Amino acid sequence: MSPKKKKEDPLVSVYIPTFNYGQYVEQAINSVLAQTYKNWELIVIDDGSTDKTDKVLSKYEDNANVTIVKQGNKGLPVTCNIALRLSKGEYITRLDGDDYFDENALFVMTHHMERNPEIALVYPDYFLVDKTNEIISIERRDKVDS
Repeated sequence: MSPKKKKEDPLVSVYIPTFNYGQYVEQAINSVLAQTYKNWELIVIDDGSTDKTDKVLSKYEDNANVTIVKQGNKGLPVTCNIALRLSKGEYITRLDGDDYFDENALFVMTHHMERNPEIALVYPDYFLVDKTNEIISIERRDKVDS
């Protein structure tokens, strides 16, 4: 852990940029709340949504591990940079507002990073699912070696 980190800071920061993902963002948030790994913070940035996103996010405003930021539309790059500045974790991962994590995602990625300090980046394979959450296909990411 870097010297500037406080002991109480989370090891992992998850951030969700969202724009008009009101029908999906609750599942994304709940997938972070359901993680088996618990030393995380969640930052959700609503980038000026005009749908029901605000109503969904209001359910999480009292959760101590969740930070909700509401802003006028600034676009994805600016929104991601804001999230990165707010992040307190040693490790940072983005979860899009229309995606969700397996309950062990943070455990697996964090465990791999902690056991292999020489690596700087991990990323998972992922599933494509239909509207009923049935798996359509698995997307394998290319392995990158240095």
